[in-house]
Amino acid sequence: MTNITTTTFEMDNSIIAPCIYGNRQRFTTNEGVEVSAKLQLELQQFLEQYIAFVWLKRKAFFRIDAYFDYDSLYILDMNASFVDGWWNALNFTRAVGAQVDRILLWEIPGNLYLTDEVYRPEFDLFLQEMWEQWLERTETKKLDGSVPTYVYGPTTRKANIFPYDGMRVDNKMNLALFSRQWQGQNIQIPPFILPSECSWDDVPRDYAIKVSGKSDVSWCSWKVNIWKPKGKVWWQLWEQWKLVAQSLVGPTVNREGENMQAIIMTILDTPICGYVQTSRRNIINDDSTQWPLIINT
Repeated sequence: MTNITTTTFEMDNSIIAPCIYGNRQRFTTNEGVEVSAKLQLELQQFLEQYIAFVWLKRKAFFRIDAYFDYDSLYILDMNASFVDGWWNALNFTRAVGAQVDRILLWEIPGNLYLTDEVYRPEFDLFLQEMWEQWLERTETKKLDGSVPTYVYGPTTRKANIFPYDGMRVDNKMNLALFSRQWQGQNIQIPPFILPSECSWDDVPRDYAIKVSGKSDVSWCSWKVNIWKPKGKVWWQLWEQWKLVAQSLVGPTVNREGENMQAIIMTILDTPICGYVQTSRRNIINDDSTQWPLIINT
């Protein structure tokens, strides 16, 4: 029995939100994937150990980006600062008639704050999807730490802010260092190279270059680059631990020849829901075609 299976869902297209950002059309299909209870259990063990490793003392929220095959997940990123994608995953889950753990969704604070109006359409859909789960959440215009608040967008604030301590926890060095101790069977972390292990000139060509910190992307036009850039500045950034390298893992390709990437939303140490992005591009963004991803419990 495989841990990840592709399937065709009966999907209520009247539930599917037609737009993803502003007026940009959302491309979806009723083809999708199901994640086995066995893989979910190992992912919970991964999350439990990772949360302890990064010393996250408050409730944890992550958006996991991963490649996958029929047996395993290959963790590419643990997004902990701007944890978006909830509305997309919840919308798919509802459209295919699957269940979601409402008890854990209660962990999302009752107040939501939007950092940038560019995210307004998806933010409003997030509020709507929470309401569809009979969980009322309201937008607050204040971010003063007086009440627990889920922030939709990056922020350096910590007091009563969730995801908690996101800027620190989001640093890619955390996953790179954690990979040295994680011993998984079907949850794998593609190998990392740290600046202490290799000079910039010796970083292999078959490794992706990633900007380490969320705050570091301000000086760079990309967060991930599958080609090692040339120039003295990159050597200096490597020496300053502002870059990290991760082995390139080939994604699973669907029958249309598109690369597939899983997005999994988690609360505490539990995967809740998700979706799949498909694209012919090597780096897959949210404007790709999307599939449902259902986690079996």
